[in-house]
Amino acid sequence: MARAPRDDARLAALEAELRRVSQQKDAELAKLRATVDALAKDRDAMRGELATLSGQRDAFKVEIASVARAREKLASELESFIREHTGTSPQIRTARQDPAVAAQLEELSRQQLELRERVEAAEKKLGQATSAPDDLRRIRGIGPRFEAALIERGIDSYAKIGAWTDENIDEVAKAIGTTPERIRREGWVANAKRLAGG
Repeated sequence: MARAPRDDARLAALEAELRRVSQQKDAELAKLRATVDALAKDRDAMRGELATLSGQRDAFKVEIASVARAREKLASELESFIREHTGTSPQIRTARQDPAVAAQLEELSRQQLELRERVEAAEKKLGQATSAPDDLRRIRGIGPRFEAALIERGIDSYAKIGAWTDENIDEVAKAIGTTPERIRREGWVANAKRLAGG
């Protein structure tokens, strides 16, 4: 028994729809692969930056220790010199007040403080780089686009979103291209608090 032309037309239409859906899914899959590749590159770049920061932190610590040792050595030598020559000259007894010695001690103190500040800044940056961002897409209403926009602005954890005030919601909504009403309606803050365990 031969098929009716109507059945052939319907079959052709279904095959065409299947091809269209298949092509659409292939395109979506290609986009997802590109996104995964981009994220992998970002991850690798962050790992490289982390290694650099870690190396800088270690170098700063060595530098601080070196400056501290030099300062202690200079102070010790000065004290020894003063003890050895106490009573022989009023100028020696007041060597600590000597502008050249005081200037050297002051410069060493300044260098030590500067290095300590640099280490603290590097450790802070290292701490930020090592903490992996939370999966913000677990919050109802946050998709890949909003997640990327939030992370770009340094909002990368449930705790940060969970701490938002009404003012923060207004500012963030404007910055990422949505409305404060949407954020409130979808309960981003409450969901973030729940996910953060708070």
